Amino acid sequence: MPRSYEGIIGYEWKGSPGRIRMPLEQRAKIFMAFTPLTGYSELLRKAEEAARSRFDDHHNTEDNF
Repeated sequence: MPRSYEGIIGYEWKGSPGRIRMPLEQRAKIFMAFTPLTGYSELLRKAEEAARSRFDDHHNTEDNF
């Protein structure tokens, strides 16, 4: 059965009664990036460096024209 959202389109939400809205600066902290896997970024960086080195070694030989 299809649902109709006509009743809520354009509805102005005024917030929850009795709740104080958190300041925007504090709300932003909730969504700050975090690193769930310690050391993963460093591992990726090292893998990228190794791949670039292999690529450069392969493409910088004198046999390539």
